[in-house]
Amino acid sequence: MPDNAHGSVDAQENGQPGRESWLKLDVHPWVFFTSAAIILLFVVLTIIFENTVDNLFHKLQGWVSTYTGWFFVSTMNIILIYVVILAVGRFGGIRLGGEGAKPEFSTMAWFAMVFSAGMGIGLLFYGVAEPMFHFVASPMAEPGTVEAARVAMDFTFLHWGLHPWGIYALVGLALAFFAFNKGLPLSIRAVFHPLIGDRIYGPVGNIIDIMATVATMFGVATSLGFGVQQVNAGLSHLFDFIPQTTGVQLVLIAGIAGLATWSVVRGLDAGIRRLSELNVISAALLMLFVLLEDFPLSSITSIVAIIVVVTFFVTSSDSGSLVIDIITAGGNTQPPKIQRIFWAIAESGVAAALLIGGGMVALQTAAISTGLPFAIVLLGMCWALHRGMSHYQSGQAFSVSIAEYDGPALRTTATRRMPTFGRRQCWLPAPRPVGPAMRVKPTMGGDT
Repeated sequence: MPDNAHGSVDAQENGQPGRESWLKLDVHPWVFFTSAAIILLFVVLTIIFENTVDNLFHKLQGWVSTYTGWFFVSTMNIILIYVVILAVGRFGGIRLGGEGAKPEFSTMAWFAMVFSAGMGIGLLFYGVAEPMFHFVASPMAEPGTVEAARVAMDFTFLHWGLHPWGIYALVGLALAFFAFNKGLPLSIRAVFHPLIGDRIYGPVGNIIDIMATVATMFGVATSLGFGVQQVNAGLSHLFDFIPQTTGVQLVLIAGIAGLATWSVVRGLDAGIRRLSELNVISAALLMLFVLLEDFPLSSITSIVAIIVVVTFFVTSSDSGSLVIDIITAGGNTQPPKIQRIFWAIAESGVAAALLIGGGMVALQTAAISTGLPFAIVLLGMCWALHRGMSHYQSGQAFSVSIAEYDGPALRTTATRRMPTFGRRQCWLPAPRPVGPAMRVKPTMGGDT
């Protein structure tokens, strides 16, 4: 291959200007197309068989809540305890990225993105609604009593206190450790290398990433569905001519999806980070106006609240789209724009289908039913991360061994580039052949 062709492809993969085509796909075929097919099938069946799907959602929600609630609670407790032990134990001193690594973003920007892309929009919806709901309809106490209030706050802290942050910490830490310290691709399957070895490159690894993609899709779509209902309620409160209907909510989803698509195309720094910082500022303003509710400024509190919900809505959507895109691209951290647009639109389509197929019950059922198998993955992630850190030496940094690679000559640059799983480029406008994806062998210690 000519050297200039290498340079063009390398430049694109490192985020530099190149001959990128909007018609290019750079994906892991099994993960991308299987995940897309599952999600598309769900959307189509939900719209066609609306009444049947509605009844199915009710039955599935009841079964999962009755028979697996204990498992969800136990999993959250185990993960929280595990990450606390990690922080205060012998692994707490491991530096992500290796010794001498420096953070790319400031602490404020990092906090804004973690909060906004994490449970920000869910907390806005349920921060007040959940304790009130469990107070008036308690599953474990007489509704409206002091005991019901206590139980309501117990559930609220379980869902929105330290426990969810423990899950975020586990997944984020595991991905970062195996990607930036072990040199494996930035994908969920990479975390399980200490447990299943090279099987992460085959069908087992594909299944893990497909499960992660589908679970993330429905989780984000659920948050978006709740968020758009809240936006609709706020607009209806401000403007009498706007009703609270599914039709209005679908229009809102389409509009906000456009903003999310713009943000995800802009990327992590120019899009998601900027919106996340705006979220924190808007949320602070909202708190201020709530404190001043007895003063004239209280008249604009609802407007500020709607703006906050919309910005959190957009950040949840674009960050979720980017995560899914990276996983379905085999760990490629710079996926083509057309793929980012596809997943942003897909998330909106799933949220719309859930609203059409059963409203609130459908949203809740999608979240807990897809979360059930992924909870098992999270428990396995705890064990895999423990084994990976147990064999880690502090001198190790981003290091990939290619001593056993006997394929075509690898394309290399002077910069460190993230390895990927089984990527394939499709629909290229010009013949620019790319060698097969490199199978990465994680190293121990400081070996290269």
